[in-house]
Amino acid sequence: MGICRPSLSITVKEVTCNQIKLNWSLEALSIENKESISLTLNGKPWTKAHLKHSSKEEASLIVYGLTPGMDYELELKWLSTSSSIESKSDKPLIAPLESTLRSTVEQKDSLMSELKRTRKESQRHTASIQSEIEALKRTIDKNQPNDQRSKQKILSLQGSINKANKDAEFINQRSKEINQLLPSLEAHHDRLRNEWLTKQEQARVSNDLTAQALHQHEQTFLEKQQRLSVLNHKLDKLFNRKQKLEKSIPEIQKQIDELSKEDESNIAFNRVYPTNTTASDTRHHSQRSLSFLPFDNTFSWAPPQTSSPTDSFLPFPTSASSTRPGTGTSDRKVVPTPIGRPQTHTISEPFFSHPPFQSFDDYTRRRTNSEKSTTNNNSFFYRDL
Repeated sequence: MGICRPSLSITVKEVTCNQIKLNWSLEALSIENKESISLTLNGKPWTKAHLKHSSKEEASLIVYGLTPGMDYELELKWLSTSSSIESKSDKPLIAPLESTLRSTVEQKDSLMSELKRTRKESQRHTASIQSEIEALKRTIDKNQPNDQRSKQKILSLQGSINKANKDAEFINQRSKEINQLLPSLEAHHDRLRNEWLTKQEQARVSNDLTAQALHQHEQTFLEKQQRLSVLNHKLDKLFNRKQKLEKSIPEIQKQIDELSKEDESNIAFNRVYPTNTTASDTRHHSQRSLSFLPFDNTFSWAPPQTSSPTDSFLPFPTSASSTRPGTGTSDRKVVPTPIGRPQTHTISEPFFSHPPFQSFDDYTRRRTNSEKSTTNNNSFFYRDL
């Protein structure tokens, strides 16, 4: 027959699973190994428990059938089965037995009601769990394509993460190497900075020298430009003068043609009427003046002037100090004078036996030499200007 002993109350908050395990020491509680227990959960008897004696000194109680997330108050009572207790009479034993019987009946009724309630709750809980499972299945079936894409994304992200980790390791290793090289790089940077400052100073000095040279060059250029403008002005004046002279060339050519015709007529006349003349007359006659030609100093002789009335009929007038041709007198005075129109000859006046030009070829040759001399004189003329 068991006797009730002192109880032990335990409070458990927010149970995480459907069972709990309690361990205690038999020696600390002064409990024998053979004693049993009575469990009350939240003031109600609870039979879903298993008592296990792991050793002679320790025991453990496993309480199951709990709801996770709820708080429970456990009350343990130990019942002794020892028969060593002596009683003086039978009456004192009846009252505990009756109380034990009543508690057992009450415990039975409460256990039956608790069982029914637990079954209903378990059925409701099972139905809700089944509905949740069905909903999860439908959700899984619905989200399966998305899950595939998510898996692929996850795999790609994992690959990216692995690559990023490798890159991070490489960067860390590279940063360590750079940190090791940093002092030498700083020294190299300082050396390059000093060189740059030196080069900058040299560049500044070079720029100053270049600016000075450029200023001098600009001044020289301005002076030369002014001189060039003066020379261009002179050149324009010379060009205008040249144009004027070129315009006078046709008139001069016309005069030359007239003179050539006059000479031809004189040659023809002398052949018809030959006269005796001296070498001096022939020489003076062959050196007729062509001083009217521009820039021509080759022929500088002009026939002498005469004051005799009969000399006015000669083709070339003579001077007062000379005699007519053919008289054999001394030197004659040479006076440059322009050639006019041919004068009329009379029978009383003698003529030169030799013309100034022996033939037309002789005239052409002398004209060519005259043009060459004119070119040379022109060059001296432009140089003097």
